[in-house]
Amino acid sequence: VHQLYGAMLRPVLAELREPRLEVVLDTSLLWNQWCLIRLGLVYRGRTLPLVWKVIAQRSSSVAFRHYRGLLRYAERLLPADRDVVLLADRGFTHLELIGWIHRQARWHLRLRLKRAGLTLWVYQRGRYRRLALQVQAGQVRCYHHLTVGASRLEMHVAVGWQQGQREPWIILSDEPTDRDTLADYGHRFSIEESFLDDKSNGFQLESSQLREARTLTRLLVVLAVATLYLTCQGTAVVAQGHRRRV
Repeated sequence: VHQLYGAMLRPVLAELREPRLEVVLDTSLLWNQWCLIRLGLVYRGRTLPLVWKVIAQRSSSVAFRHYRGLLRYAERLLPADRDVVLLADRGFTHLELIGWIHRQARWHLRLRLKRAGLTLWVYQRGRYRRLALQVQAGQVRCYHHLTVGASRLEMHVAVGWQQGQREPWIILSDEPTDRDTLADYGHRFSIEESFLDDKSNGFQLESSQLREARTLTRLLVVLAVATLYLTCQGTAVVAQGHRRRV
């Protein structure tokens, strides 16, 4: 199904003019029995499905081995002349993912960390010291040239704590961080809107009586083609100045 869908998707991706493409990695549970893993391209407040996988498990937390192949496929699918920024939530805090990003020439990472997640180290006065995040509500702080865990891979962090929220965002990046790093990560939530479209807000995916991984994967390609078609049609309507008519 991915080969068939990829043949339809590649000409559309080739028309994109953005110098950088943002791709979201996320999961969604179906009937608390199946876990859908998806990579989606951020586009106008939604995500266009790129590649997906359905596995039998009751948890939305997945191991790197479950989505490594999806990343490799997306690398081949996306236009070779664009940089790609991967946006991922706390469930994907894997050293294997960080290492994969470092090995790719054009991929970058915005990964939200748990406060008690990966250990961050800073090199000071001839030795590595554990980084102590110092931020209060309403503040943004950036830390540069850190290493993660025992990997010694150099990364950077942006920490932002919005007033009224219980905890800050801690965003790990392979590039030097600033306030825009937090804004980049905020685009991750576009995939939540797309999952909502798949379920109760549009296609009613969970009304399906299908309960088998390969069959669900084939049903999802139907939803992906429909999403691609509707997005292209909507983009054309806007480009022709007819948005107010619909």
